[in-house]
Amino acid sequence: MYLAASPEAISAVLAMEREHQQTPVYFVSRALQGPELRYPQLEKLVLALIYVARRLRRYFQAHHIEVLTSQPIRQILLKPEKSSRLAKWAIELGEHDIDYKPRTSIKGQALADFLAEMPEEEEAATSQATKQELDAPPETWMLHTDGAASKEGSGAGLVLTTLEGEEITYALRFDFQTTNNEAEYEALLAGMRLAKENGVKHLLRIVLVEVLKERSIDGQKIAPISTTTTTWMTPLIDYLTQGLLPSDNAEARKVKVRAPQYAMRNDTLYRRGHLEPWLKCITPEEGKTVLEEIHAGEAGAHEGARALTGKTLRAGVYWPGIHTDAT
Repeated sequence: MYLAASPEAISAVLAMEREHQQTPVYFVSRALQGPELRYPQLEKLVLALIYVARRLRRYFQAHHIEVLTSQPIRQILLKPEKSSRLAKWAIELGEHDIDYKPRTSIKGQALADFLAEMPEEEEAATSQATKQELDAPPETWMLHTDGAASKEGSGAGLVLTTLEGEEITYALRFDFQTTNNEAEYEALLAGMRLAKENGVKHLLRIVLVEVLKERSIDGQKIAPISTTTTTWMTPLIDYLTQGLLPSDNAEARKVKVRAPQYAMRNDTLYRRGHLEPWLKCITPEEGKTVLEEIHAGEAGAHEGARALTGKTLRAGVYWPGIHTDAT
């Protein structure tokens, strides 16, 4: 693989070596656009390698690739701390079997250099586009800020968005008392300092504002908490803990028949499983939440009712009608 980069374009040539002769197999070339025109020469060469690796992914995955270059591409990819862009490219190229070797032959490189050279009309058009870009209004970084103050303390947060869309998130906590307005000012000043450190020339600030119509402590309604909820477990718990039975003879007989299958452990009702250990008894409402998580949660497989019921029982919970709810 040979790489070349000019101020306006990048190119690459993939060659196959047979009997000590290199035969060109594929070549690609692309004009640089926007911020790419301002990349350093080394980054342009790495961009050329990224571009050809994406275009010729099957070749890169099936074969060992040797990149012949006189530039220290390997070194900057091994230590890309100075550029997050290079770090991303290094991770992307890491999936391929690539070696970087000094360039000894110029046959393939001559073809790559030729592809990087643009025709005069195209070069003139590119130069004109570059001039228009320089004459156009400067590209602006975006700064979002927000600050707040309370009895517990004051703080601020800001997000600085680069021209490439990368976000730099920053958080502040003030070790002094401020008002809400002062917190907003501190957030703005911190954002301006951060932008200056990153060499930003043109900034547009956006403040995140939330308008509250009333105090948060006024007019809040609290739902009453009921501690006397009766569930399907209540008759069994009453019988196992206090020996109490329902007044209806038929219901009392059902409780007596079912009671040997249940037991109380640490104030919690458990049911003996046929093939599983003791199952924790829960309400149907809690059970539906468990079913939804097992069926369509992060590890859900969207299985049928029978498989879903089995998985739920193996999870160690039980309630009457579990198979009906699963269906």
